[in-house]
Amino acid sequence: MRINSEEAALIRKTIDTASRGEWSIFRELSDEPFLNESAMQEQFEMASVEIRSMSNPKTTASLQRGPKGSRMIYVDVVDKNTSSKRVQVILHSVVKEDGCKIGIWVFAPMPN
Repeated sequence: MRINSEEAALIRKTIDTASRGEWSIFRELSDEPFLNESAMQEQFEMASVEIRSMSNPKTTASLQRGPKGSRMIYVDVVDKNTSSKRVQVILHSVVKEDGCKIGIWVFAPMPN
């Protein structure tokens, strides 16, 4: 099981959008509504500051089977120069014949 091109593109877009602090664009990237939009915006704003403070960000991703045949994508953004900065992203992807529906479930800085 591998991350497909649509999922990889969304990962890039979420990180790029956060690095520019563009909440209005970020919120449109998720195909699923946020469970609590104000909480997600707060997480986004904190994660955005964290990503912008990284001098050398590196993104790694892993994929697991989710409920009802869906896919859970776990993404870590870390600063290569220091292990003290980290942002976690969790995406929920449902692959269909006509493409993917991908929801952003978590986008938050993680404590040291």
